[in-house]
Amino acid sequence: MLGLRLDAETERRLTELAQRRGCSKSAITREALLEYLERQATPEEARRQSALVALADRDEDWLLDQDESGWR
Repeated sequence: MLGLRLDAETERRLTELAQRRGCSKSAITREALLEYLERQATPEEARRQSALVALADRDEDWLLDQDESGWR
């Protein structure tokens, strides 16, 4: 058994996805966790995934710094 606290936005998104898919939030969470564990199964894959997340975070930060024209 696992309890999990989510922020309001994540909870809302999870609820919407569960409704669209016609399944429980627990089923979606279980599926997502299993996929994550599979991706993290080897140290090399864990490093690769961490690097991808870091790149995505960096790119997201860059996008947030842009105004409508693409310049700040």
